[in-house]
Amino acid sequence: MKRGAILFALLIVGTLTVFAGSDPVSTKVQALNMSEVIENITYPIASRQQAVEGRVVVLLDINEMGEVTKNKVIIANCPKLAAAVEKEIQNLKFSPATDKNGQAIATTVKLPIDFELEVN
Repeated sequence: MKRGAILFALLIVGTLTVFAGSDPVSTKVQALNMSEVIENITYPIASRQQAVEGRVVVLLDINEMGEVTKNKVIIANCPKLAAAVEKEIQNLKFSPATDKNGQAIATTVKLPIDFELEVN
C-alpha cells in the first residue's frame, strides 16, 4: 500500500537573477514559512488512490514586502495536484528581494513541488 507524502524539490534559498530594466540585479529571496505551507498542502485523495505522482511548478510574483501577489502554475501533470498547490501557495511569505543598494524590490521566482507516494 502506498502512502501520500509531499516532497519539495527546492526550497527558495538560492540566489536569483532579476532584470530591473537593463541592469541585472542579484537578489536573495527566502521563504519564511515554508514548513507551515508544506503541512497545509493536501495530497488529493483521488490522486493518491490512483497512485498519481508528479511535479507542479509554480511561478510566484513577490512584492517589496515579501508577499505573494500572483501565482501561476506553469507545469503540472495532474490538475488535482496543481489545485492542491494553488490553494495554499498564496500563503507563503518571503524575505524581500533587494537591489544592489539594499532596497526591497519586487521579483518573480519559480518553485517546483514534487508529489510522491512512499511505500510502507
